[in-house]
Amino acid sequence: MEKQFTKAFVIFLFFLISLQIVCAACSHYAYLSHGTIDGKYYASILASCDDIAMENVKVTVSDSKGKVTEGVTNKNGEFLFNPQRPGTYFFDIEFLIDGNKINTDRKVVYKIKPTIIVNRTGNNYLICSEQNLDQFEIEDTGKLAIIKQVEGCAYYTTDSNRFLIKTPETDVLEASEMEAGMFIRAVYPETVLSGKSFSIALYDNSMPLQGANVEIAGTRKITDSKGIVAFTLKTPTSYEIKAWKKELGEFNGKINVVSELARLEVSNPAEVKPLEVFSVEVKSSGQPLSNALVSVGGAKKLTDKDGIARFAFADKGNYTIVVSKEGFESSVSTIKIFAEEKRLEEFIVSMPAQAYEDKGFVVTVSSKKGAVKDAIVRIGDKSFSTDNVGKATVSGIPAGTYSVYVKKEGFKTAQRKIEIISLGEPEQAKPLPAEFYYAALGIALFVFAFGVFRFWQKRRLRYL
Repeated sequence: MEKQFTKAFVIFLFFLISLQIVCAACSHYAYLSHGTIDGKYYASILASCDDIAMENVKVTVSDSKGKVTEGVTNKNGEFLFNPQRPGTYFFDIEFLIDGNKINTDRKVVYKIKPTIIVNRTGNNYLICSEQNLDQFEIEDTGKLAIIKQVEGCAYYTTDSNRFLIKTPETDVLEASEMEAGMFIRAVYPETVLSGKSFSIALYDNSMPLQGANVEIAGTRKITDSKGIVAFTLKTPTSYEIKAWKKELGEFNGKINVVSELARLEVSNPAEVKPLEVFSVEVKSSGQPLSNALVSVGGAKKLTDKDGIARFAFADKGNYTIVVSKEGFESSVSTIKIFAEEKRLEEFIVSMPAQAYEDKGFVVTVSSKKGAVKDAIVRIGDKSFSTDNVGKATVSGIPAGTYSVYVKKEGFKTAQRKIEIISLGEPEQAKPLPAEFYYAALGIALFVFAFGVFRFWQKRRLRYL
């Protein structure tokens, strides 16, 4: 009996929480963006309600030791955090909608690649790192050696021309490896523009290699004190690079010279309302391009794995969008934040009010002009796109009650409700225990007896 009561109470409590979320005035979401920009790691939270950025949303940042900092989103709905050290960080975002507090969370794992600096003297190597790694692993002629790091450095001696230095992955450091030995290492761009000067830097392990010979297309140059030479190649083609110096293994490589760099495929809306969340989508050859740097009005973000960076601005005006990535020609476009209301076309949305969890359902989107292609159907944190006949098949949604949003530029956002029903067999109601019936019968008999007694008392008083 006690277990049944506890179970019923938990279900009732869950129902109240779910009801509170469903009854909220909008669909809240926190977009996370993070990465290294201009040599500094950042993480940002863009808080929104129906994809309209929200100011003064509370954000609390914690790590494994507890709270790191807290603050609220700015007028553009964004909270920016720059971690001072690598680690795992948790963001708790607290929305206050119609007096209801709704919390969601995001996580960032910030790791850095350890620096390995190798200084060679003959066949003796001083291997150092700024990070406390405790030890280095050395792979040399098929053998594995472990050398201890003392005050940041370790010593290694070998007659091999090449060996591999490896460091393991930790909670805050990425796994890394570096080839060392008696050979030339070169750093240069893979692709350059014809007629544009570029540099090649040569190293003896980690030390700049002065006085080395570098030859491309019959032209030979000598590296300066920083180990650098500069070339300009006019004919678009692939060139061989050869570099050598006495007692060191020769370097051979290739560089591609092109008449123009590959172009980025960038798409973004032409106009949005103030605080409306918009996406800048970046592709290359039709495929999403991650880690492209997107700058909008001075605000910078990296594209995610889907090639998307999201922004919102409170102030109206024209904003310049600049997208760049190494090896690509930069893209420049504009977006207008307008203050006046635009007359948007209405969606005609057809979809069921209920659907089964594992069956999926179809959302049909049209307008007065006919089927609407490429409309975005969003439910929870998943998005689907309509096809040529305006249909989107939604699947993979767990049981529950959801708001479904249909969006496309030039149209007014449409909202519908749907209940996703579990396919599992409903739990049969268990009969109440016999003790319950006995107790009920006892209570009924007591009430009846008491009633008879009171009736007898009234009759007796009447005749006295």
